[in-house]
Amino acid sequence: MMQDLQCDSLTNVANRFALIDYLRHVKHANLFLVDIDNFNNINNNYGFEAGDRVLVRIAELLSLAKPYTSRLFRINSDEFAIVCLEMMSLQRLSDAASSMISFFDQSEIEIAQDLCIKVSISVGIAIGGGSEILNQARTAIEELREHKRASFKIYDASSAFIKKQQENVYWINKIKEAFEGEHLLTYYQPIVNNATGKVEKYECLIRICDDGILTPPIRFMEASKLTGTLSLVTKTVITQSFKMFSANELEFSINITNTDLYLNFLEEFLLKKVFKIFDSKTDKRLSFLDGSK
Repeated sequence: MMQDLQCDSLTNVANRFALIDYLRHVKHANLFLVDIDNFNNINNNYGFEAGDRVLVRIAELLSLAKPYTSRLFRINSDEFAIVCLEMMSLQRLSDAASSMISFFDQSEIEIAQDLCIKVSISVGIAIGGGSEILNQARTAIEELREHKRASFKIYDASSAFIKKQQENVYWINKIKEAFEGEHLLTYYQPIVNNATGKVEKYECLIRICDDGILTPPIRFMEASKLTGTLSLVTKTVITQSFKMFSANELEFSINITNTDLYLNFLEEFLLKKVFKIFDSKTDKRLSFLDGSK
């Protein structure tokens, strides 16, 4: 019974449960995470039954192309893992991945009578012990796909991509704390006419105030996009700016992003703020710039 639970019913190879159990008992392994490029296109264009036939054939091809002493697992819809326990140099890992990619480049898969297609694969490689190397290999694929497909990437904990990922996690938490603690503050930068030397208007800029330290948006806007809070940042700028300039005749501008325009909330939100704070003589003093805050 346990054996059935650890076998993928479609491809008849070991499944994700078997992989996690296997990795739990090894101290050193080389894991090749094989992701089928654009597999959704196959399902969308030819149907799920054809997609299943492709997956069965891919499993057969991987069994042929993988390193001789390794084990094959299917862990997701279009993801397979190959685990090799022997010690392998970076060059051997690279050669093994290149060989698999080349093997698929030269192979055709029949999905219907007189209809064959080629599929390409991307490979993420991680070295180590325990189930964490599966996540590391997936991270390697994510880094790879920022630039290309049908290639391979060996996980590197010191890469700029990993550091960016870690920074995003940090700022995701900081964004949450900023909203909860009302630490998002708007600052007003004067725009001076060089000819007259006079301030003509102000540009409204958002900052996070963390223990008295002001953080510019370049540090946290990416995290805000990832968490879907970008529109809340814009609304904060609008609300604080309207309140600031409601008692004077100064002009001001607010930066907005393409995401704000796409979400289509600005018109209604602005009208509510205009009618609440500004009278008919002053509601023309607001202008918008498209850019980062």
